[in-house]
Amino acid sequence: INENFDDGIKDNHFLVCPQLARTSSSPLTDQFETDELVIKTYPNPFTSTTTIEFAKLDKDAKVTLDVYNMTGTLVAKLFDENVISGNQYTVTFDGSDLPSGIYIYQLVTNSNLHSGRLILMR
Repeated sequence: INENFDDGIKDNHFLVCPQLARTSSSPLTDQFETDELVIKTYPNPFTSTTTIEFAKLDKDAKVTLDVYNMTGTLVAKLFDENVISGNQYTVTFDGSDLPSGIYIYQLVTNSNLHSGRLILMR
């Protein structure tokens, strides 16, 4: 991942959005929130499967959710659908066939890209 991020500019596979704020965290849950989107991952770290919940707050949109390893290789396509504003969506990521490590989820909407870290521990 390139350390020189610019808000709204994609660098290869990953983008970190400065407006994405961590709003709560426990040892097993991460939650991120913007005016547009809420994303919650649990458990995180995980041993075989983890859940990613998200809700699109501002308007209906096309949403994709993918998971990449740290080399930028796509390891899972989890979601690719139109979503309705205000509805909550739940997706399970099964990492049981993957090695331990850090993975990056990328949730892309019509107007933004949000990414976060998933930690797989055996």
